[in-house]
Amino acid sequence: MKPGHPSKWIAVLAMVLIGGVGNADANETLSGSTLKKTLPGNYTLVVYGFDVRVSATSGGGFTLKAFGDQLKGRWSVKGKTLCLSFKDDGKTKTECSQVTYDGKKWYTAGGLKFYQR
Repeated sequence: MKPGHPSKWIAVLAMVLIGGVGNADANETLSGSTLKKTLPGNYTLVVYGFDVRVSATSGGGFTLKAFGDQLKGRWSVKGKTLCLSFKDDGKTKTECSQVTYDGKKWYTAGGLKFYQR
């Protein structure tokens, strides 16, 4: 992935939010207020065995980093849904999903697992 080509990140974001990696069974869906309190921080997404680093600020910004490239965007919460907005080929794209937590370590959004560092 080369800098300046955020369209390469669409696949990662799609997997994060609407992906197809199996969900854990006994997860609790996080409320909107819990998401707003929990999300700011540093996370690691596990995408097909590769780590993707995510930093989210309390001001609603996020940065994904992997393979020497990065994508910046904005996060927001609508009801119980986490939404990520980012630019792709000059157009703003938004992807949304509920987030669950297993009560121990793992969060899941759209089937992709991640944990707080």
